[in-house]
Amino acid sequence: MKVRNIFYVFFIGCVIFLTAFVLSNNKTYSYGILKQIKTINNAKIIEYIDTDTGSSISFNDAKKYFGVSTYEELYENGNIIYFKEGKEINHQEFIKGKSSEQADELASLYGKNAYRVHTTAEFLHAFDDIYQNLKIGEFHIAFSKYEAIDFDQVATYYQNTYGVKSYYQNYYNYQTKGMWEPNRFGINLNNAINNGELVLTTTNIRLSGNERVVVEDFVNKLLPYIQGNGSDYEKILATYTYIIKTTSYIVDNGFTNDLLASNTSVYDALISRKTTCIGYSIAFSYIMDKLGIESYIVDQITEADEATGSFASVHTYNVVKLNNQFYKIDLTGNIFLGGLSNTELYDNNLNISTTKYNGTMNINIDFAIIDNILNSSKNIKTTTTRKAEATTTTKTYSYSIPNGKISTTTKKANSNNSTADIKTSIVTTKDSEGNIVTMPVEIDNNGEIITKESGEYQEVTNVPNDKDNKKKKTFNYNFILFPLLFIGIITLILLKLKDKGIIGNKKNK
Repeated sequence: MKVRNIFYVFFIGCVIFLTAFVLSNNKTYSYGILKQIKTINNAKIIEYIDTDTGSSISFNDAKKYFGVSTYEELYENGNIIYFKEGKEINHQEFIKGKSSEQADELASLYGKNAYRVHTTAEFLHAFDDIYQNLKIGEFHIAFSKYEAIDFDQVATYYQNTYGVKSYYQNYYNYQTKGMWEPNRFGINLNNAINNGELVLTTTNIRLSGNERVVVEDFVNKLLPYIQGNGSDYEKILATYTYIIKTTSYIVDNGFTNDLLASNTSVYDALISRKTTCIGYSIAFSYIMDKLGIESYIVDQITEADEATGSFASVHTYNVVKLNNQFYKIDLTGNIFLGGLSNTELYDNNLNISTTKYNGTMNINIDFAIIDNILNSSKNIKTTTTRKAEATTTTKTYSYSIPNGKISTTTKKANSNNSTADIKTSIVTTKDSEGNIVTMPVEIDNNGEIITKESGEYQEVTNVPNDKDNKKKKTFNYNFILFPLLFIGIITLILLKLKDKGIIGNKKNK
């Protein structure tokens, strides 16, 4: 056989192989599918028919190219037949499976801001992952109510760990209060169970993860310089003295604004050295924890209304344990180990002292060395992101004992210098590069978003979902096949013409 003929055979074989490959992979199913119920060996199945070719296709292809659900229900002679992956199942299995499938789809829709949980332990882990890692934004915990989830345990765990037992409870340790403002009014699991998701917004987180890195580095190096002679009294005195000597009080712009602006964190008190009374008390309790001394952060609550979800506090300070009694520490009010009134705390579980502790106020602190330590910690490379700038607020509170029912209203100035009730919300926006992000913002009673002057928010009302499309097309191999066939045919024609001497290889006469 001539070499040229071998080439012809090889070329034609390649074309046949490519054609077979394209036809087996290029399943675009352009026009849709039909579904019909068939009975095989007394078992009902769904037959999926490609309307383009009229041939049956598998469930997997029907799901891949047309997005059919794993769980479907079809009518036959007036009866509903339930299917999983095209095979008949009972109604109970269908209900459970369909609910689980919807939870999967919901989690897929929200991407990295979603948690797909199947058990109680996974639900609790989602809370911990969000709060312990200080994630700020809007998060969606998706689940099926038919899965192994104890919703009473979920609600109790969340409220005990990241909230309070009663919305009038007014003292907390740092682990409950320090990194986030506890949720006083719990979570609405009734609506969540019906919707198959719990939407959790974390505007109450006051400290970013990167800020925590800086704080931990600084305070761990600070501790040897604020222990005095090592007694609990001198540790308390040194901490009190250090904070009031190095931290400046800033104007209180209202609880919500200061929280959003991150004016209330241990970072603000110890690193930026500018904060409100909340930041002072949180920083003190944080250091007490590090030194092994029991202490609490105390809110003077003026408003706590579960019906409206409103809460306000007029002042924040500390109580600290010394010689088995608790004394008052108020860094903004210059009260050191003062006595406490029996009505100041939510309950009587602490052994409070009603009289002041008498002790020397002399303590030596090397501020110069500490300043060098602080500058070193500030230079840790992080990508710290601060929260939104605070808007101007005005407020008037009348203080009563914690169990009182005095309700006050906070009014805040909007851009027109008029007053309006403010609520905090999470808005889905696009950043400068077009990425979809979430941002804690404040919205007035007219529905207008309050931002700093340079702030611009574009609300995103729809998020594309591939599953909304009838099919998901893959690469169309026809773009390879037809050019190859065309080139092959032209090449064969030219070779034949050359063999016959019609073109090329003409001898010179």
